[in-house]
Amino acid sequence: MIKSFRLQRYNYEKGCVEPIDLSGAEIEYRLHKPQRSLDVTLTNEQTGKEIKRTLTLTEDEGVEYGLLKTEEEKQRFARALAEKKGVLSEMLGAVCGNED
Repeated sequence: MIKSFRLQRYNYEKGCVEPIDLSGAEIEYRLHKPQRSLDVTLTNEQTGKEIKRTLTLTEDEGVEYGLLKTEEEKQRFARALAEKKGVLSEMLGAVCGNED
């Protein structure tokens, strides 16, 4: 599937949209597919017991995750999402030995 696009800008003096001339310009862009799932792992440091769950992301969540720059931002996002989806409390119980 080929998709095309045209860069344009609005000319307020003329009241219309005009194409942007890219002749001689160096263009760099990246395309990536939004992430569809996210693995979340909790480890009990005393026992070494590890619990891993895979969260399914909505399209919007995948796009949002893809825009995060640092590992810290990604970890905060994953924690908030696990909490929002009710997975975090289940994982905490399992890693502390309350359930499997």
